[in-house]
Amino acid sequence: MIIRHILMKKTRLSSFSGLVQYLCNKQNKQERVGKIRLSNCNSIDPIWAVQEVLATQARNQRASGDKTYHMLISFAPGENPSSQALQEIEDRVASLIGFKEHQRISVVHHDTDNLHIHVAINKIHPQTFNMIEPYRAYKTFAEVASKLEIELGLQITNHQTRKNRSENLADDMELHSGIESLINWMKRNCKEQIDAAQNWSNLHKILAKHHMRIQIRANGFIFCDEDGLTVKASSVSRNFSKERLESKLGEFEPLLSITNLSSSNVYRYEPLNKTIISSELYAQYQHEKAQSQNVCSAKLKKLARS
Repeated sequence: MIIRHILMKKTRLSSFSGLVQYLCNKQNKQERVGKIRLSNCNSIDPIWAVQEVLATQARNQRASGDKTYHMLISFAPGENPSSQALQEIEDRVASLIGFKEHQRISVVHHDTDNLHIHVAINKIHPQTFNMIEPYRAYKTFAEVASKLEIELGLQITNHQTRKNRSENLADDMELHSGIESLINWMKRNCKEQIDAAQNWSNLHKILAKHHMRIQIRANGFIFCDEDGLTVKASSVSRNFSKERLESKLGEFEPLLSITNLSSSNVYRYEPLNKTIISSELYAQYQHEKAQSQNVCSAKLKKLARS
């Protein structure tokens, strides 16, 4: 189990209403949105619960920081905890970071191989109207996740290794959209081969097999695909930092001329669970086709009787 605070990606303050609207949007995926749970709200409808939260936030005009906290709880592939277990996990985590009495709206998502819960939390306390800011929440997340994994019989995860911001954003991309990120694709398909390179020429050929390049950017290296999408090399592996690669392979030797080698293993901006999505789209097509045929048949019968 992985628990994280999802940081806002824009400089403007986040919107509780916008976040909940995003989380509850099926985005044309029937399986995306699961159970929606409201905590510490008087309303039983998410739309009215959002209005409650906004009214509470409006009572605090002193706070200049973000009044909304976005928490993500993700499970290992194949894990499907019961509704009771999900509720217990959410309550425990929220309580430990100081949000036990705060208004929350949580949404279970099923649109990737990893079942996950998004929790939108109002950082403004509904009685005192003070804003609570969790301190070093990542440590609390790691500790409670380790305990819950044992208590609930979930897969044990290494909570000691902290990811950098690029890796976290890549994971967010996969969880939110189901689209495989370039960083994680390279980790799955290129990392071991790059690690095995003995010289710069060898490294360039390995990358060319995947239609990739390595270039100097500022004080480090970046990997670049044929569409111009780039990723910081050290985000794929710390062994690919400029210092470590040049220590192993010598001073950087730029690519002079090499054409992309024929390969089917290249990065494509597409869903991780293509088979599931394809079968669902085909099932949807068959359903709509049958409906259309029924409508046409009914109209023809009506015309025949007239």
